[in-house]
Amino acid sequence: MRLFTFETLDGSEIESKEYKGLKQALFDVQRSIKGRSVRVMYKNKGDNDIDRWVKIPIGRKKKGFQIPEPFMTAKMKKKEEEKKAKKQGYGG
Repeated sequence: MRLFTFETLDGSEIESKEYKGLKQALFDVQRSIKGRSVRVMYKNKGDNDIDRWVKIPIGRKKKGFQIPEPFMTAKMKKKEEEKKAKKQGYGG
Protein backbone atom coordinates (compact mmCIF):
# COMPACT_ATOMS: atom_id res chain seq x y z
CA MET A 1 0.00 0.00 0.00
CA ARG A 2 1.25 3.44 -0.93
CA LEU A 3 0.38 6.83 0.49
CA PHE A 4 -1.22 9.15 -2.10
CA THR A 5 -1.62 12.89 -1.60
CA PHE A 6 -4.00 14.86 -3.84
CA GLU A 7 -4.18 18.57 -4.57
CA THR A 8 -6.58 20.49 -6.82
CA LEU A 9 -5.85 23.42 -9.14
CA ASP A 10 -6.92 25.98 -6.54
CA GLY A 11 -4.37 24.55 -4.08
CA SER A 12 -6.75 22.82 -1.71
CA GLU A 13 -5.28 19.55 -0.48
CA ILE A 14 -7.38 16.44 0.04
CA GLU A 15 -6.44 14.21 2.96
CA SER A 16 -3.76 11.62 2.20
CA LYS A 17 -4.84 7.98 2.06
CA GLU A 18 -3.26 4.63 1.35
CA TYR A 19 -4.22 2.79 -1.84
CA LYS A 20 -2.90 -0.20 -3.71
CA GLY A 21 -2.35 1.77 -6.92
CA LEU A 22 -2.83 5.07 -8.72
CA LYS A 23 -5.94 3.97 -10.60
CA GLN A 24 -7.79 2.89 -7.47
CA ALA A 25 -6.80 6.12 -5.75
CA LEU A 26 -8.12 8.24 -8.63
CA PHE A 27 -11.40 6.32 -8.82
CA ASP A 28 -12.00 6.99 -5.13
CA VAL A 29 -10.98 10.65 -5.12
CA GLN A 30 -12.60 11.82 -8.37
CA ARG A 31 -16.07 11.71 -6.78
CA SER A 32 -15.15 14.50 -4.38
CA ILE A 33 -13.29 16.74 -6.88
CA LYS A 34 -15.18 19.01 -9.27
CA GLY A 35 -12.20 20.18 -11.34
CA ARG A 36 -10.78 18.66 -14.51
CA SER A 37 -7.34 17.81 -13.17
CA VAL A 38 -5.71 16.85 -9.91
CA ARG A 39 -2.12 16.79 -8.68
CA VAL A 40 -1.01 13.41 -7.32
CA MET A 41 2.06 12.89 -5.16
CA TYR A 42 3.28 9.43 -4.15
CA LYS A 43 6.29 7.07 -4.07
CA ASN A 44 6.57 4.28 -6.62
CA LYS A 45 8.00 0.76 -6.18
CA GLY A 46 11.54 2.02 -6.77
CA ASP A 47 11.09 4.47 -3.88
CA ASN A 48 11.16 7.45 -6.25
CA ASP A 49 8.98 10.48 -5.51
CA ILE A 50 6.34 10.94 -8.21
CA ASP A 51 4.55 14.27 -8.65
CA ARG A 52 2.17 14.52 -11.61
CA TRP A 53 -1.04 16.13 -12.83
CA VAL A 54 -3.81 13.74 -13.89
CA LYS A 55 -6.93 14.54 -15.92
CA ILE A 56 -10.16 13.34 -14.36
CA PRO A 57 -12.66 11.74 -14.58
CA ILE A 58 -11.14 8.41 -15.57
CA GLY A 59 -13.04 5.22 -16.25
CA ARG A 60 -16.09 4.36 -18.25
CA LYS A 61 -18.12 7.39 -19.28
CA LYS A 62 -19.57 6.71 -22.73
CA LYS A 63 -23.11 5.82 -21.70
CA GLY A 64 -23.52 8.71 -19.29
CA PHE A 65 -24.23 6.53 -16.27
CA GLN A 66 -23.80 8.52 -13.04
CA ILE A 67 -21.52 11.17 -14.48
CA PRO A 68 -21.44 14.33 -12.37
CA GLU A 69 -22.78 17.45 -14.11
CA PRO A 70 -19.42 19.29 -14.38
CA PHE A 71 -17.88 16.40 -16.35
CA MET A 72 -20.67 16.01 -18.91
CA THR A 73 -20.00 17.05 -22.50
CA ALA A 74 -22.45 19.32 -24.30
CA LYS A 75 -23.84 16.33 -26.19
CA MET A 76 -24.37 14.40 -22.95
CA LYS A 77 -26.17 17.36 -21.33
CA LYS A 78 -28.48 17.73 -24.33
CA LYS A 79 -29.31 14.03 -24.28
CA GLU A 80 -30.02 14.16 -20.54
CA GLU A 81 -32.38 17.13 -21.01
CA GLU A 82 -34.22 15.31 -23.80
CA LYS A 83 -34.59 12.27 -21.56
CA LYS A 84 -36.05 14.41 -18.76
CA ALA A 85 -38.45 16.14 -21.14
CA LYS A 86 -39.60 12.80 -22.53
CA LYS A 87 -40.30 11.50 -19.02
CA GLN A 88 -42.45 14.55 -18.31
CA GLY A 89 -44.49 13.87 -21.45
CA TYR A 90 -43.73 16.77 -23.77
CA GLY A 91 -40.45 15.82 -25.41
CA GLY A 92 -39.74 16.15 -29.10
